[in-house]
Amino acid sequence: MKNTQHPKLTPRQATYIEGYMSPNSATFGNAYQSARLAGYSHQTARNLNHLKPEWLSENIGRIATEAISPSEIMSVLTNIIHDSSEPTIVRLKSLELAMKAYSMTAQHREAAPATVTLSVDLTSEK
Repeated sequence: MKNTQHPKLTPRQATYIEGYMSPNSATFGNAYQSARLAGYSHQTARNLNHLKPEWLSENIGRIATEAISPSEIMSVLTNIIHDSSEPTIVRLKSLELAMKAYSMTAQHREAAPATVTLSVDLTSEK
Protein backbone atom coordinates (compact mmCIF):
# COMPACT_ATOMS: atom_id res chain seq x y z
CA MET A 1 0.00 0.00 0.00
CA LYS A 2 1.19 3.49 -0.75
CA ASN A 3 2.12 5.90 2.01
CA THR A 4 -1.07 7.15 3.63
CA GLN A 5 0.62 10.02 5.49
CA HIS A 6 -1.04 13.29 4.66
CA PRO A 7 -0.08 16.69 6.08
CA LYS A 8 -3.62 17.38 7.31
CA LEU A 9 -3.87 14.17 9.34
CA THR A 10 -3.24 13.89 13.05
CA PRO A 11 -1.28 10.82 14.19
CA ARG A 12 -4.55 9.24 15.41
CA GLN A 13 -6.24 9.83 12.05
CA ALA A 14 -3.25 8.43 10.17
CA THR A 15 -3.24 5.33 12.40
CA TYR A 16 -6.95 4.81 11.76
CA ILE A 17 -6.58 5.09 7.97
CA GLU A 18 -3.53 2.83 7.90
CA GLY A 19 -5.31 0.19 9.97
CA TYR A 20 -8.50 0.39 7.94
CA MET A 21 -6.94 0.50 4.45
CA SER A 22 -3.83 -1.68 4.76
CA PRO A 23 -4.41 -5.34 3.81
CA ASN A 24 -1.53 -6.25 6.16
CA SER A 25 -3.29 -4.75 9.17
CA ALA A 26 -5.12 -6.92 11.70
CA THR A 27 -7.99 -4.41 11.52
CA PHE A 28 -8.12 -4.17 7.69
CA GLY A 29 -11.63 -3.24 6.54
CA ASN A 30 -13.00 -3.06 10.07
CA ALA A 31 -13.82 0.57 10.85
CA TYR A 32 -14.60 -0.02 14.52
CA GLN A 33 -11.47 -2.04 15.30
CA SER A 34 -9.29 0.38 13.32
CA ALA A 35 -10.70 3.32 15.27
CA ARG A 36 -10.18 1.58 18.62
CA LEU A 37 -6.60 0.68 17.62
CA ALA A 38 -6.03 4.36 16.78
CA GLY A 39 -7.19 5.36 20.26
CA TYR A 40 -10.73 6.56 19.61
CA SER A 41 -13.36 5.97 22.30
CA HIS A 42 -15.93 3.21 21.95
CA GLN A 43 -18.66 5.74 21.05
CA THR A 44 -16.56 7.58 18.46
CA ALA A 45 -15.34 4.30 16.98
CA ARG A 46 -18.95 3.10 16.58
CA ASN A 47 -19.99 6.32 14.84
CA LEU A 48 -16.90 7.34 12.87
CA ASN A 49 -18.15 6.16 9.46
CA HIS A 50 -21.60 7.63 10.09
CA LEU A 51 -20.11 10.98 11.08
CA LYS A 52 -18.11 11.07 7.82
CA PRO A 53 -15.54 13.64 8.88
CA GLU A 54 -13.91 15.51 6.00
CA TRP A 55 -10.44 14.10 6.73
CA LEU A 56 -11.80 10.57 6.41
CA SER A 57 -13.68 11.10 3.15
CA GLU A 58 -10.78 12.94 1.50
CA ASN A 59 -8.12 10.44 2.47
CA ILE A 60 -10.05 7.20 1.94
CA GLY A 61 -11.05 8.42 -1.52
CA ARG A 62 -7.51 9.49 -2.36
CA ILE A 63 -6.02 6.21 -1.20
CA ALA A 64 -8.65 4.13 -2.96
CA THR A 65 -8.04 5.86 -6.29
CA GLU A 66 -4.26 5.58 -5.94
CA ALA A 67 -4.34 1.97 -4.84
CA ILE A 68 -6.27 0.28 -7.63
CA SER A 69 -7.44 1.15 -11.12
CA PRO A 70 -10.92 0.42 -12.50
CA SER A 71 -9.48 -2.18 -14.89
CA GLU A 72 -7.82 -3.97 -11.96
CA ILE A 73 -11.13 -3.99 -10.10
CA MET A 74 -12.92 -5.49 -13.10
CA SER A 75 -10.15 -8.07 -13.48
CA VAL A 76 -10.50 -9.16 -9.85
CA LEU A 77 -14.30 -9.32 -10.12
CA THR A 78 -14.05 -11.36 -13.32
CA ASN A 79 -11.64 -13.80 -11.69
CA ILE A 80 -13.99 -14.25 -8.72
CA ILE A 81 -17.00 -14.76 -10.99
CA HIS A 82 -15.22 -17.59 -12.85
CA ASP A 83 -13.65 -19.20 -9.77
CA SER A 84 -15.81 -22.20 -8.91
CA SER A 85 -14.07 -22.56 -5.52
CA GLU A 86 -15.60 -19.24 -4.37
CA PRO A 87 -18.92 -19.46 -2.50
CA THR A 88 -21.94 -18.83 -4.72
CA ILE A 89 -22.93 -15.71 -2.77
CA VAL A 90 -19.47 -14.18 -3.34
CA ARG A 91 -19.61 -15.00 -7.07
CA LEU A 92 -23.11 -13.51 -7.34
CA LYS A 93 -22.07 -10.33 -5.52
CA SER A 94 -19.05 -9.99 -7.81
CA LEU A 95 -21.31 -10.45 -10.83
CA GLU A 96 -23.70 -7.80 -9.50
CA LEU A 97 -20.86 -5.32 -8.95
CA ALA A 98 -19.41 -5.99 -12.40
CA MET A 99 -22.82 -5.52 -14.01
CA LYS A 100 -23.33 -2.23 -12.16
CA ALA A 101 -19.92 -0.99 -13.25
CA TYR A 102 -20.54 -2.02 -16.85
CA SER A 103 -23.99 -0.45 -16.83
CA MET A 104 -22.62 2.83 -15.54
CA THR A 105 -19.92 2.75 -18.22
CA ALA A 106 -22.44 1.89 -20.95
CA GLN A 107 -24.83 4.62 -19.82
CA HIS A 108 -21.97 7.11 -19.79
CA ARG A 109 -21.05 6.17 -23.38
CA GLU A 110 -24.69 6.47 -24.49
CA ALA A 111 -25.03 9.85 -22.80
CA ALA A 112 -22.16 11.30 -24.83
CA PRO A 113 -23.42 13.98 -27.17
CA ALA A 114 -23.83 12.87 -30.77
CA THR A 115 -22.52 14.98 -33.61
CA VAL A 116 -25.25 16.12 -35.96
CA THR A 117 -24.49 17.74 -39.30
CA LEU A 118 -27.14 19.94 -40.85
CA SER A 119 -26.99 21.02 -44.45
CA VAL A 120 -29.09 24.09 -45.17
CA ASP A 121 -29.31 25.82 -48.52
CA LEU A 122 -29.92 29.50 -47.86
CA THR A 123 -29.56 30.58 -51.47
CA SER A 124 -32.81 29.22 -52.87
CA GLU A 125 -35.95 31.35 -52.81
CA LYS A 126 -39.43 30.13 -52.11
